[in-house]
Amino acid sequence: MKNFLIQSLIVIASKEVGVNIKEKRRTTQHVIGRYIVYTLLREQFYFTYKKIAKIFNIKQHGTIINGIRELMFIAKSNKKVSQNIKNVNEAWLELSEKEGVKMYPTGIKDLEERITLLILETEVLKTQLHELKNLKD
Repeated sequence: MKNFLIQSLIVIASKEVGVNIKEKRRTTQHVIGRYIVYTLLREQFYFTYKKIAKIFNIKQHGTIINGIRELMFIAKSNKKVSQNIKNVNEAWLELSEKEGVKMYPTGIKDLEERITLLILETEVLKTQLHELKNLKD
């Protein structure tokens, strides 16, 4: 069922931005569409960066991390992109409700996985902060 929803999300995002986002192209529409999918998979299913990268046949999960971060900044300054995100999210949630799938994970296992991811991200940020402080000194 999740595979159906993932493929549906890709189709919905492609329609919203007007291009096939699975194409290996770097146009603004392709990139924004992919970033939207990365973000929603992360926020709705709590997919790991590596799992999202695997869906798009990307070798390095850093591409996913960068895409999610970039989308936040782009959406703040571009109302059209912000609306694209909203439209894709609403259409995808509507579809998931029709299919009877809960988008938000439930249960202790899901929460434990999310906590683990947050701890790992915190450690990465601490390391980066420490390196920046060393450069400053």
